[in-house]
Amino acid sequence: MPVRARLWSRLLAPLLIATVAGGCVVADPSSPSGVAPSRVPTTAPSPSPIPSASPLPVAGGAYLAIGDSVTFGIGVSQPRRAGFVAILSDRLVTVDPAITETRVFAVPGETAAGFLDRRLDDVLLAIEELGPRTELVTIGLGANELLRIRRDPACEVDPGGEGCASAVAAATSEAASALDGVVGGVQAALEAEGSDARVLVLAYYNPDVEPAAATTVVGTDGIVSCDPSDANPGLDDRIA
Repeated sequence: MPVRARLWSRLLAPLLIATVAGGCVVADPSSPSGVAPSRVPTTAPSPSPIPSASPLPVAGGAYLAIGDSVTFGIGVSQPRRAGFVAILSDRLVTVDPAITETRVFAVPGETAAGFLDRRLDDVLLAIEELGPRTELVTIGLGANELLRIRRDPACEVDPGGEGCASAVAAATSEAASALDGVVGGVQAALEAEGSDARVLVLAYYNPDVEPAAATTVVGTDGIVSCDPSDANPGLDDRIA
């Protein structure tokens, strides 16, 4: 029964009960007034209680996906269904406690420096809005700084030369510094809101076989490591 109908039923119930409880009036021909001196008692049903409103479900946790084209889902036929963020979101709903909300802050082609300057504020506002509900943050930035090195004149002329190596080192340092700024800003905001969310920074795959590309990702030693003595670390070394 609709709420309005139940309300009217409750308001009218006393009147209906009073009428029924009075009984049926029986006419008496011998009575001068034509009305019987007594009434036939009847039993009135008790009014049904109005059910209370169901409590609103408690909101689950939230997942924030920050990044570039990889996070956005470029390269798959249906990014919103087949991208890694969509797949991960489907699984997070099943964990305990469940993470039921996903917000994507991803722009194809975005650099770490660009995100830091133009888009980080949007993420910080979301963290403030969600408060301690934020349970997971993934960050995938920095690759576009490095991919652009392939168009650097020094790398186009001699990808394995010293000029290209210097350009790669500068781009890697710029990307890592901006990425540190994004991660630091996110962590500070989470702490301010009382969230103990896990922050995961994504490593990158090697997009091609050019020496410059390999160097930017894994450094001159060709492996991902956390070795502080590595003279020329790649982006994944910095992330690790």
